[in-house]
Amino acid sequence: MKIAICDDVEPIRDYLKGLLDETKESHEITLFADGKSLLETDVMRYDAIFLDIEMAGINGVKVAEQIRHEQEKACRDIWGGMPLIIFVTGYKEHMPEAFDVHAFAYLLKPFEKPAFDKIYEQMVSVWKKHTPCSKQYLLIKVRGEVKRIQVDKILYIESEKRKNIIHLLNEKIVYYGSMEELEKELPDDFFRVHKGYFVNMNYVEKYDRSEITVKGGDVVLISKYRYAEFVNAYLLFIR
Repeated sequence: MKIAICDDVEPIRDYLKGLLDETKESHEITLFADGKSLLETDVMRYDAIFLDIEMAGINGVKVAEQIRHEQEKACRDIWGGMPLIIFVTGYKEHMPEAFDVHAFAYLLKPFEKPAFDKIYEQMVSVWKKHTPCSKQYLLIKVRGEVKRIQVDKILYIESEKRKNIIHLLNEKIVYYGSMEELEKELPDDFFRVHKGYFVNMNYVEKYDRSEITVKGGDVVLISKYRYAEFVNAYLLFIR
């Protein structure tokens, strides 16, 4: 799952991340200290967002309204649709506002692990129901024809200007497309290790701080800014 945690209190961010790290699912977790930073990213890439309400600048309710607006523009379902929004706050009086933006859950501070676990289990259950079977396949257009690629056969994907190159074990497929749109279509087995590369973690054979070697011997570059996050995601993935 791709999860964002947005809270202006660092210990809360760290506590939530720690609880997520203890679960059995593999997560790609991104931390934000304020709503503005979150909204400057592609919020639609996240499956779930843990969102504080009382924050400096844009409060959590306003952030949620912007997220729902993005969903409407993308013609996505709002009620029960991705991303799931879990408000994390110390104020019960915000509950009516949470319903107005179709929040999935309301985690009241201070909270203990059992309260988190209950919401987390519900969140994962809904996420699994919303993860489309079509993620087993990638539909792309190659020279005017739609081609179906089995996702679990992809070693890695690289971007070269406006061209995406899908690397299979014995084949390369080139087509025109956006890496940002592609990221929304790929399952969590894939990690964006560089602005120009997605790697299928099922095929990672070895890695260091600058590159990853996949099955077959191809080498994929890894950004120094993504290295720590990749290692965390990969260790969770193989656990």
